[in-house]
Amino acid sequence: EPPQVPDHARPNYQSYAVRVTPDYPLSRDDLMRVLLAHGVSTRRGVMNAHQEAAYAGHPARLPRSEEARDRTILLPLFPDMDDEDVDRVAGLLAGAVSNPRS
Repeated sequence: EPPQVPDHARPNYQSYAVRVTPDYPLSRDDLMRVLLAHGVSTRRGVMNAHQEAAYAGHPARLPRSEEARDRTILLPLFPDMDDEDVDRVAGLLAGAVSNPRS
């Protein structure tokens, strides 16, 4: 699922996060492995401050933040990417969505 951008906003995408929806048959980490097997390196998408070691003595429960942490990946996005690179990443992602076990 791509990011939702409100009509009044204009993002500057320092990274491009996608959410792995609950109905997708693979976990976020499995999807990351599928893409990596095809040469596309991704990263986990959300880091939650309330789950960092510095806050260990102050437990908090933020279920939406925790779900975002568990379900998002960052796709490659950098200035030297050309249209061919973007098409390749998008195509591999689309292929992984339509055929998750390949």
